[in-house]
Amino acid sequence: MALSAARKAFWAGVLLNLIWAQSFSPADPKTVEIAGLRVKGNRYIDAQAILITSGLYLSQKIRLPGDELAIAVQKLWRQGIFGDIQVWVDSLTQGKVWLTLQVEERPRLNR
Repeated sequence: MALSAARKAFWAGVLLNLIWAQSFSPADPKTVEIAGLRVKGNRYIDAQAILITSGLYLSQKIRLPGDELAIAVQKLWRQGIFGDIQVWVDSLTQGKVWLTLQVEERPRLNR
């Protein structure tokens, strides 16, 4: 059974919240600065185009846990070109976070 894009985005947000639940309390969200952004898994779509579409950028202040990453995933789902999108925290230091967007592109049709 295939999941709708909205349902996938919801579960991606739930997964993100579970990952960060150990470090961050929803009652006390922390504001951090994005110090690094990478895209992995893209074959045909340019990494910079993926980042622009997500709305995430270097030096952006985001809250953890917060809505910013879930909104970025939703923006990418709306494009309809990805079968899977995951956000990974590569490193987290005092006030800075390094993120990886792991994407899986849907198959392309060739003539």
